[in-house]
Amino acid sequence: MNNNTTYTAKKIEAGVYTYRGWKIERKVWALPKCTEWWAERESDGCDDCYDTLADAKDGIDVQIEAELKETA
Repeated sequence: MNNNTTYTAKKIEAGVYTYRGWKIERKVWALPKCTEWWAERESDGCDDCYDTLADAKDGIDVQIEAELKETA
């Protein structure tokens, strides 16, 4: 990823963000008590689970960079 380019997650509602064409949603579970961040790309239904919002953003960046290299 180009180190000069920074992206930010835009909050669209409580616990839901958009980031580089993906929707990231915080889900809190009661039993067992845990919080997960689910990232979903609506264009193809691809989704992944992460521990934190920062992890989700990093995972999305890695996936986008890998896809760009495949098409280059």
